[in-house]
Parts: sequence; C-alpha cells; structure tokens
Amino acid sequence: VNFIIFVTCEPLVIDYIDFAWFNYYPKPANETINFSSLEDIDSIAIYNVIGQQVIAQSVHAISGQLNVSNLRTGTYIMEVTIGVKTATYKVIKR
Repeated sequence: VNFIIFVTCEPLVIDYIDFAWFNYYPKPANETINFSSLEDIDSIAIYNVIGQQVIAQSVHAISGQLNVSNLRTGTYIMEVTIGVKTATYKVIKR
C-alpha cells in the first residue's frame, strides 16, 4: 500500500504586541498616571477591587496622562488595550 501526502505551507502571521514596552508612573499615583508604549494604546480603564469600572479613556496614541485625582486612596486594576490584546496592572492611588 502506497500513500501520497501533499503538504501546503502558508506563512504564519502573528499579531505580536509586547506589553514589556508599556510603562506607567508614578507608582503609587497621586493626581495623574503618565503612560507610554511603542505601540498605539487604544484605551485604558481603571477598575476598583469589586470590579466596577471607575475610569475609561480612549487614547489612540503612544503616550498620555490619566487623571486619577477623583479616586479614593486604595488599590485599583488598570486595564490597557493595544489592538486586540489586553494587559492588566495594579495601581495604587495615594
């Protein structure tokens, strides 16, 4: 019994976004959070510890500022979206 196998190869396209290049400061934050990335940041959202969104901002730039002056002192989760990828970071507000 003989078999013939045909194999077709297509290039693999990887939508690669490296969040290692995303940076934010100061840590902890007082009035504003400054942020930057090598890729355009689509949006940033801040959530409290019970999961409620307390800040949402469209960015569409590689850097900017997020006003957190109205947040109470405490710990928050910052969700950063670049393209179809999302990363989360812990933010402490003083």
